[in-house]
Amino acid sequence: MWTFLKNYFSFSKGERNGLIILTMIIMILIAVWILLPITFKKEITNFDDFENQVNTFLASSKKTNSNFLPQAEKEMYLINPNTATEEDWENLGLKKFQSKIILNYINKGGKFFKKEDLKKIHSITEEQYNKIEPYIFIPEKAKPNYEPVSQKTLFEFDPNCTSEDDFKKLGLSEKQITVISNFLSKGGKFRNKDDFKKMYCIPPNQFEELESFIFIEPIPEKISSRFDPNLKIDINSADSAEFMKIKGISPYLAKNIIKYREALGGFESIIQLKEIKSMKPDTYNIIEAQLLTSPKIRKLNLNNATFAEIVKHPYIDYETTITILKYKKIMTKIQSINELTENKIISDSIYQKIKIYISTQ
Repeated sequence: MWTFLKNYFSFSKGERNGLIILTMIIMILIAVWILLPITFKKEITNFDDFENQVNTFLASSKKTNSNFLPQAEKEMYLINPNTATEEDWENLGLKKFQSKIILNYINKGGKFFKKEDLKKIHSITEEQYNKIEPYIFIPEKAKPNYEPVSQKTLFEFDPNCTSEDDFKKLGLSEKQITVISNFLSKGGKFRNKDDFKKMYCIPPNQFEELESFIFIEPIPEKISSRFDPNLKIDINSADSAEFMKIKGISPYLAKNIIKYREALGGFESIIQLKEIKSMKPDTYNIIEAQLLTSPKIRKLNLNNATFAEIVKHPYIDYETTITILKYKKIMTKIQSINELTENKIISDSIYQKIKIYISTQ
């Protein structure tokens, strides 16, 4: 056994030298591995200071930029000028009084159909308009403030004496009619077409449609302020100038009296003047004593009159007109106006009002 081990672990001279060298190399490598970290310490970079400096710079940059951005610009957003509130306008940089002027314009029937319409507001400067123009949005299909062409009838009219119903037939809205009525009731007059065009409630495109149908009767020269309290006027034959000789009758009221007289076919009684919308009770009490009536009644022949002629009469409404025409169609001809009540075609109350204005001959 000993001999076996001795033979197995015995080395030649060359092998011993190689083993010694290998052992020395291994010991050197171990020493280097142990001593190298001690000799050359790894330097750890600390980025905390750098990160703090970056954060400080960014915060300073944001603060600087916010100082250069006006507050109004940061709050700007798209608005529809037809529905915008006072706060919306002020957010765009307009003054409080400017926003109130715009809202007052809208409330009185005005409307913006395109951005450039804002320039009509005299309190807005060119510089302000250029600043807010990118933030103005008007829907393309904005509904106009008057009726579509298919729902209106165009005819000649004098805006100084046109009734509310006729204005509606021309396509004007309730707001527009109210504005015009207020203007006339306060003594305003339309002397030419341009005066009607100046009404802020009438948009340019609507005026262009109506312009060729506007006929304004020349307003008579102003009559002396001295009225004759003993003067008597026949309301069935007087013209505008004669009516205005009576204290309390303005040109507007005179035109309305004549227009109502034509629609009726003549006045049976002075009391019928109270039926005119522009006739105020106080005015009637003042002028009543100077008015009289003559028997000048124009009768409406029911057998020859058309639907439009009958329904136009102030005392005959749509339903009554239809009933009369149906009865005439059945009977071929109406022999007497008494038939209308005897056959219950119209009520007694309507008959009493219209009997003087209708005939069958």
